[in-house]
Amino acid sequence: MTYNAIFARSFRSHDQKKFGCGAFAGCFIIALTICTVFKPYLDPLPVLNLQLSLAVGLKMLTREETSNPQELEIKTKEVKPVCILDDPRSDVCEMTGDIHIHGNSSTVFVVLTDNIINSPENNSWTIRPYARKEDKFALRTVKEFTVKLIASSQQIAHCNNSHNIPGVVFSTSGYSGNHFHAFTDIVIPLYLTSREFGGEVKFVVTDKNSLWISKYQRVLQRLSNYDIIDMDREVGVHCFPSMILGLIKHKEFNIDPSRSPYYSMKDFRMFLREKPTH
Repeated sequence: MTYNAIFARSFRSHDQKKFGCGAFAGCFIIALTICTVFKPYLDPLPVLNLQLSLAVGLKMLTREETSNPQELEIKTKEVKPVCILDDPRSDVCEMTGDIHIHGNSSTVFVVLTDNIINSPENNSWTIRPYARKEDKFALRTVKEFTVKLIASSQQIAHCNNSHNIPGVVFSTSGYSGNHFHAFTDIVIPLYLTSREFGGEVKFVVTDKNSLWISKYQRVLQRLSNYDIIDMDREVGVHCFPSMILGLIKHKEFNIDPSRSPYYSMKDFRMFLREKPTH
């Protein structure tokens, strides 16, 4: 009896351990089966949550970037100096805004805006608007112009003649009586400077050479739809929304198509062959 009781207790203990291991293994198999069976239904949930999170994040980012477009525009606005004097062939001033040119005083006033670089050391320039700056002999007869930056138009005389299109200022002095120089110093540079306006530009001439004007009248009429302004005979103030003082020149009797305004000699020859429209 004693032996049987001891054996029974031993068997029950062994059986309990075996049963516990079997139960653990069974639970593991059941859990694995559930995961396998229901995996297609469980996986999309985290992905969906991730997609929703990304969509919301992108939407918030877009709103943040476009919430103040004016501020972004101000940060990317191009600011450049009024006059570029480092070109070896010609000095050119490009001005936009409130431009006042004072008759025969040969002074151009530019009212300061956010698009203009200004510093106490560099707020005025002096140039001669003839595209042969390296030739001091040729420049002797070319009138000198001064460009000055001012804080307000109240500091200068009011406009006597207001124009709503750009102006281009250049001289017909220098070697303009020579056919080669007439083209390489004036005609080709004038084409490069004013062609982009499509005729909607006014030519402001200094050192007016009437013979040169008459000889190249057809070229002038193709580049501008308006009468020439003889600035040396003006006593009032002409105002322009933009102005170019001086002419762009690339090479001697040639055009570099890789440089602004990206025309070529072929374009220039085609321009000369065009029939006048007026």
